[in-house]
Amino acid sequence: MKRLLIITAVAALGLVQTALAQPTDPNWPRSQWHDDMRYERNQGFTRDGWNGSGTKLPHQFNIVGAPYPVRYGAHSERFEIRPTDDNAMRDLGVTGGNRSELTQRPSRENLRIGEDAWFGWSFYHENLFAASRSYGWFPMLGQWKTDLDAPPVIAFTPAFDGGPVREYMGIHLNDLSRGKDEEWMAENKFGYPCTRLFNIRISTGKWMDIVVNTNFSDADDGYLNIWINGEKKCSYKGPIVSTPVDRFTSYGFRNHGPLFKRGYWSGSQGFPTRWLDNHPDEPIPTFVVYFDEWRQGRSREEVDIRLIETADGPPVD
Repeated sequence: MKRLLIITAVAALGLVQTALAQPTDPNWPRSQWHDDMRYERNQGFTRDGWNGSGTKLPHQFNIVGAPYPVRYGAHSERFEIRPTDDNAMRDLGVTGGNRSELTQRPSRENLRIGEDAWFGWSFYHENLFAASRSYGWFPMLGQWKTDLDAPPVIAFTPAFDGGPVREYMGIHLNDLSRGKDEEWMAENKFGYPCTRLFNIRISTGKWMDIVVNTNFSDADDGYLNIWINGEKKCSYKGPIVSTPVDRFTSYGFRNHGPLFKRGYWSGSQGFPTRWLDNHPDEPIPTFVVYFDEWRQGRSREEVDIRLIETADGPPVD
């Protein structure tokens, strides 16, 4: 009976997979793949310089062009998570966790703890919304980690700012706040130094241009500055990293600074159980987000898409 249910779930997703070949989808044949797209058996769908994380189904990660949203150039990255991904696909042993992300691979080019670092990208979503804690839905939409097993040092996520719902995208210093007592949490906004980067509801269907400047410091000389659509929305001074970078090795490189993960993850606040228990009449939707023009460098001019666009600079496609 279970085998029949699994086969039915696979057919519903239009998924075809053999033991050795990549999954295929009749709506997205390999002939339509972007030149930078690849499928790796242990990583899933990914692109050069990045590992796949929960991207083993064809719809979960794709490099797309028009008529899909594109911020600059001809292509953007599309991440999609369906409510069936976490259940039927977990039974198949294909994926789980309601996650579709790319994880930066360790490299000598990655920026290190204590160095002045600049990052820029554009973010677009179709249907994220302001949710209360009762949903257990706490998505991560970009995060830096010192190790795959460590909590994020900087995470873009709906912010807890004391209201009944998480209405704004904010920044959580998860690694720094892990294990802190109630007094520290109360004095440091529960680890949210900036709680109103942009309104989740109002930003639906619009590109948000993001610029981040930090040094990932593990001391009091740390700083974090963030601009949204050219306007400074975050200015924090203090330590950022507490978990050391000592185990993160891959492809012959030992990384000396946090690695970035981008895409979509529903979070670990009891999702989807709390949603199903507390809101049984509200179906969990398919979530779709886009990223474009991700860059890292040593200056704002190298990463700010608005400055690059004004100067007719080349796109990241």
